[in-house]
Amino acid sequence: MAPLGVVYGNAEVRGRLRVWKKQSAQHYAQFDVGYELLRDGKLKSIPQDLVKCTRGGRELALAAIRRAVGPGATLETIYLNGRLALFSILKPRGLVICDTHPNASESERSSLLQDCVTVNYFLVGKIPGALGDQIELAEGLWTLEVPDHALGRAVERSRYLRPGAIIREAHLNLLELPNAAMRLLNGERQTAYVKAGPGCFVAAMSVARDVSNDNQYGVYVRVATWLDEDQLHADQIPLHEKGKPGDRLGDGWLRPVPLREIVETEPEILNVLPWQPAGAKP
Repeated sequence: MAPLGVVYGNAEVRGRLRVWKKQSAQHYAQFDVGYELLRDGKLKSIPQDLVKCTRGGRELALAAIRRAVGPGATLETIYLNGRLALFSILKPRGLVICDTHPNASESERSSLLQDCVTVNYFLVGKIPGALGDQIELAEGLWTLEVPDHALGRAVERSRYLRPGAIIREAHLNLLELPNAAMRLLNGERQTAYVKAGPGCFVAAMSVARDVSNDNQYGVYVRVATWLDEDQLHADQIPLHEKGKPGDRLGDGWLRPVPLREIVETEPEILNVLPWQPAGAKP
């Protein structure tokens, strides 16, 4: 089924989103070119330098990687004394998944088919693998899928804040949430509220096997819409509390795929095994 575009009646929202998504697509295209050059092109020696050089050489390699992937990629953290770097990149794209439960409403089905923006991860350096740590690159869906409808509502009702700033705040809040938030994000109601700007995204966590990744479990958060704080009822509490280190979604369930493994310990009981790198930055 083809993705559905969303056309807003508010001309200013429509214009702002069009400009922002065009810029984001250009940034992602630049990132994609840099990724290929670092993986198989004339820059492929730089990831090697990031791992094998002295501290000064690693700093130069990281600077070269940042230039290659462009301004759309945000350095999130480094591990292993600078031998592994984690970035985020916003990716405008078509739908992530179009599976629906049998009782899904027409609006739910329509929402699942929309174009969206995802928060992806980009890892470069000494990445853990089945045969031991390897020098390589990896990229994929990380924390959020924001459909066009939710993005438009956020822009319009937040008094025209930049979409990227709203998405990034939600991304960072998700990573900091304590693991106890899983029962809200992955519960039957599927109506958790993640703080983003002067309001929140109405969100639900997807935990399912990913056929594009050797049928491993994938985890990400998909939002349905955005609500202003003035629209919230007393029981609709935005999530933005910070968990303790080791007890945060970003320490396990929402780590990038190469840095964690989800296993089924009992039928329908899942557990996450996060990678614990020596020398990781807090």
